[in-house]
Amino acid sequence: MKRKILQRACTILLGGTLVLSSVPVSAETISENDINTETVVLTEVADDAAEAPETEQEESAPEDLNADTAEKIDKLYYTIEERTEADGSKTKYAVVTDTSINKNDFTETGDQEIVIPSTISVSGKVIPVTEIGADAFHLCKKLTKITIPQGVTSIGDCAFLYCTKLTEITLPDGLKSIGASAFKGCKNITNISLPQSLTGIGSAAFAECGGLTAVVLPQGITSVPFGGFSKCSGLISVTIPEGVTEIENTAFSECTSLTGITIPGSVTKIATSAFEKCEALKEINLGSGITSIGDRAFAECKALASITIPAQVTNIARGAFSGCSALTAISLPSAIGSIPEAMFSYCSALTTVTIPDGITAIGDSAFTYCSSLTTVTIPASVTKIGSSAFWSTKLKTVNYGGSPEQWKAIAKESTSFGNLRYTIRYGKEDAPKPEEKEEPIVAPVGTSLSEAGGRAYKVTSMGGQNAKPEVMLTKLSKKDKKAKKITMPKTIVVYGVEYKVTKIAPNIFKNCKKLQSITISNNITEIGAGAFKNCKNLKKITIKSPVLKKVGKGAFSGIHKKCVIKVPKKQLKAYKALLKGKGQKKSVKIKK
Repeated sequence: MKRKILQRACTILLGGTLVLSSVPVSAETISENDINTETVVLTEVADDAAEAPETEQEESAPEDLNADTAEKIDKLYYTIEERTEADGSKTKYAVVTDTSINKNDFTETGDQEIVIPSTISVSGKVIPVTEIGADAFHLCKKLTKITIPQGVTSIGDCAFLYCTKLTEITLPDGLKSIGASAFKGCKNITNISLPQSLTGIGSAAFAECGGLTAVVLPQGITSVPFGGFSKCSGLISVTIPEGVTEIENTAFSECTSLTGITIPGSVTKIATSAFEKCEALKEINLGSGITSIGDRAFAECKALASITIPAQVTNIARGAFSGCSALTAISLPSAIGSIPEAMFSYCSALTTVTIPDGITAIGDSAFTYCSSLTTVTIPASVTKIGSSAFWSTKLKTVNYGGSPEQWKAIAKESTSFGNLRYTIRYGKEDAPKPEEKEEPIVAPVGTSLSEAGGRAYKVTSMGGQNAKPEVMLTKLSKKDKKAKKITMPKTIVVYGVEYKVTKIAPNIFKNCKKLQSITISNNITEIGAGAFKNCKNLKKITIKSPVLKKVGKGAFSGIHKKCVIKVPKKQLKAYKALLKGKGQKKSVKIKK
């Protein structure tokens, strides 16, 4: 039977070479290419075993011997390794190696329980089993129970990866390390006791262990690894010991049953997405040692109602609490300096926010789509508010600690508040008779604005210090579509802001067959392509604008053949050239 070669990242990482023989060989017959590694047939040593009788030495296995023909004992394969001790002596030890050359032994038809021996016999010598190698039981789909003996100190990368029927495993005292993805996808393990001797856990070691309900991490580890327990959907409780300094990226992400977490004082960093999408997480106790919270560290923790961030935190990355839809109360430290991008975006239950003195900037989209937010207190120390910071909120009141002049400097041309219409109170709350006024905010470019009558406009410019913002007419009202005569407005006022109407959108009056007369206002600079197409009864167009610069293709195609276009006297010559060939018949006249 030919071996099916599986390309696995874990095997590549280990970089080990598996060399197997089809016949028993002794240490003396190992090839020179196999330095410090002997591939042998092994037998478990019985307590009263006598020395094996001498047998005739067989020929060495050829170097290219196919692994499918290798012999095995009790369905397990081993390699013999050698290490140099501190005193210079050599010690041999056995590693349980990849069984993929005959996976059927542990898949559909094979044994469900495996007991790994503590020692094996090699040519009469007792060799301790101290490691379970990379991929050793990877994809053993029928395996339900594994007994690992005392003396094993290391479990390799992907050793039990996707052993989906595995329900019971005992880890020995003395175990020091568990490799990356070692138990990933073992979805039926409900309990695992991590020995206190453990000092290293690899990335994603217990990821996707959906049946695991509780984890107590040992005292010897210093970090919770990258994705270590991610997608453990049944995990309810986690105990993190003092001594851990970092919770790495996605360590507990998508642990959807986790309800509470206490971070010890030794932890200084909670990394990117460490608890993202822990949807049942209601309580977070952050330790006094934390200084850094990573991107989306607690994003979409939808049951989280309140959070107090310790005073010593100096760095919080973007979106740290985004999508915490039950969050109603936050307490921020001034040491962070600024509120990062999207930090509390989509926190739809948040109603009030107080930003502490010392904060200098509010990042882009920091509170966007906080749809219940009505009141925010902003200190005078804030000098910058980012784009869409309060977009799509219900903000009604802004308590600003500075002066009106300071507020204008940071908010006048900001897109931070969208179309919100709010009352602003200047000065500190205890100041006598604080000034109150409703502050109109210019909508950002691209925003759609609507009038009560039904017309719609799009913002094309936010204006400037001495210039009004500008809009383009993009939609007619129902009344307009039936009107015989229309006069376009010079300006419109929306939420207290006056906008100049400077453009007519393409095809805006197309097929308005009842329209007979239109007056184009003084501020129009552009008429879009096909703007009056097929307005077959349009006989009079009055252009009052002296600043018309562009007329689109076919703007007047299909208008009445006797239409008269009146233009300003000073622009007559220029406008005749500008309007030439815009779809109207030659009989259409352009007059002053």
